[in-house]
Amino acid sequence: MNIFPIAKIAHAAAVGVIIAVSMSAWTTPSLAYACKALPVQAEALSITQTSARAQALKNWSAKTKDKFHLAWSVWDISKDKSLTCRKGAGNWSCKAKAKPCLYVVP
Repeated sequence: MNIFPIAKIAHAAAVGVIIAVSMSAWTTPSLAYACKALPVQAEALSITQTSARAQALKNWSAKTKDKFHLAWSVWDISKDKSLTCRKGAGNWSCKAKAKPCLYVVP
């Protein structure tokens, strides 16, 4: 009876467990979000829709930063986002509205 293949399998399994455990110690913790209950809203007017949209987002970030703090003013991680635009008499009007969120490490 040859016990070497069984010993090699057991050794490989033990090494695999050690590697898995050591790698889990080096991984970064998962990120979560904390979001405000009420949305922040900002508007902008411009001749083009593209610039009105961009300015509405900048205004939303600035208003959110002034109200809460820089860390809350990231549009990309905000919740319940809406960005609506309408063509008026010669101008575009855009409104950005969202609930500010913050990265938190659980």
